[in-house]
Amino acid sequence: MEPGRPGAYALGYSREGQFEIGYVDRSDTCLQSRLVTDNYLWRFDYFIFQQAKNEYEAYALECERAR
Repeated sequence: MEPGRPGAYALGYSREGQFEIGYVDRSDTCLQSRLVTDNYLWRFDYFIFQQAKNEYEAYALECERAR
């Protein structure tokens, strides 16, 4: 994960071998900093993330994951 880039992530857990999303969020400035300071991070076993080119793409990624 490259510091200082926007992006979105999903926190979740494994259920029957499948990743199940429990929480979705984004950062418009630094995804790495946002993820490590998220209060929900320790409630879940796994996370997935995708970095974005800008804050608009980060928002779109968050919306896509939240569906």
